[in-house]
Amino acid sequence: FLVSGERIVFIECNPRIQVEHTVTEEAVGVDIVSAQIRLAEGLSLQEMGIQTLSLQRCAVQARVVMTQAGRVGAYHEPGGPG
Repeated sequence: FLVSGERIVFIECNPRIQVEHTVTEEAVGVDIVSAQIRLAEGLSLQEMGIQTLSLQRCAVQARVVMTQAGRVGAYHEPGGPG
């Protein structure tokens, strides 16, 4: 979305679940897929016990790109300042 003073303009709205939804689920503690199904069934967020959303933790999603099929033999987390 874009913000200009008091004006807020949404430039895109995706009504589908994104592939990265698991990261959001971990961060806010809500099963988004289940919530979407229950909303479609007619329940309200309040009826599901969802009053507000707040960040409860951090989550990171990483993708592994391999040039050929096989087993990942090692993993090294990034490090350094920042």
